[in-house]
Amino acid sequence: MKIAILGCGFVADLYMRTLPGHPELELVAAADHNPKRAAAFSKHWGVATKSTLDELLADESIVAIINLTNPRDHYLLNKKCLEAGRHVYCEKPLAMQYEQALELVELAEAKNLQISAAP
Repeated sequence: MKIAILGCGFVADLYMRTLPGHPELELVAAADHNPKRAAAFSKHWGVATKSTLDELLADESIVAIINLTNPRDHYLLNKKCLEAGRHVYCEKPLAMQYEQALELVELAEAKNLQISAAP
């Protein structure tokens, strides 16, 4: 399954260390709102980067987005990924408010997509 990482901070490095244990996952690209952080991540891990979430979502080969952004941004970013037809795996929480998290779950169900949060 082709995946992309959204958010190239410290947590993304942890995910990169465990990715080899999941050969069924192929990391296609990563994106971050901070271009310097995205460039450093790309250089260190040898990963292609995209400038924006929209650019990530434009790549139709990407099946799932791994959302590692700041929790305050989770709701809007998760929603955008789901609306674009992508499965979402998000660092906790899915959203900062229960009602928003429920909305995301219902949106995923309506679109026959999966959404989950770690851990």
